[in-house]
Amino acid sequence: MEEKNVQMKFDIVQENHFLKAQRNLYISGFAIFLIMVLKRIIALISIINQLLAQNDAAIKQAQSASKAAESMIDEKLNKNMQESTDDNKQEEGEKIPKIAISRYFLFAGFARTLCVSFIPPLLFRSDEISD
Repeated sequence: MEEKNVQMKFDIVQENHFLKAQRNLYISGFAIFLIMVLKRIIALISIINQLLAQNDAAIKQAQSASKAAESMIDEKLNKNMQESTDDNKQEEGEKIPKIAISRYFLFAGFARTLCVSFIPPLLFRSDEISD
């Protein structure tokens, strides 16, 4: 009877050790899985930050190009207005020449097309886009 008792205790202790080892294995596996998930999340956040920086740079570049073009057009408009007023001082009702107005609206359409059509594709590199 005592032998049975000792054997039962030994079996219980052995099963207890097995269950603890199994629990530790699951905990270790879950920890490794979480580490891999966190590493991937950090990599994705890094990629997002790079894309945001590229986006900001492209927007700043487009804005500076737009300002430069507007200033050039304004200079030409002012020059055309001065030339037209110098040539036609006798006419009091002289307005901005139609050519200058059409050039201004042509630029406004070009700037809008540039911002809508060409800048968004610049945000994504072709090697990152997968079909």
